[in-house]
Amino acid sequence: MLLDAQQRHEEAQLDAWIARTDRNRLYLLLPSEALLRYLAPLPGKALAVYVLLEWRARLLGRTTVLAPPEFLQQWGCTPTQATGALRRLEATGFIHVVYRGRQPPQVTLLPVLS
Repeated sequence: MLLDAQQRHEEAQLDAWIARTDRNRLYLLLPSEALLRYLAPLPGKALAVYVLLEWRARLLGRTTVLAPPEFLQQWGCTPTQATGALRRLEATGFIHVVYRGRQPPQVTLLPVLS
């Protein structure tokens, strides 16, 4: 499922809101304990990237979101780490990633055990 113009606009608005909001006022929800058991052993920033993508998806009310490098960098994840994390998460079946050239990757969170 590719994002339409309205959904890309919502993504941009969310990024602007995150950028101007005090970091101490943002709350991230952790995945369930069962899901954490699967994610925690993954190397690198896979757990952090999944938590951030799930949070983004919850705020937007859908399962497919963009993963802009700027968004992940705000939370301490370099582009190389983000790419590695996306590949690991996709290889383990937690997400599906559509790479679109120089555009941010489009990530769909797949249903998992909770």
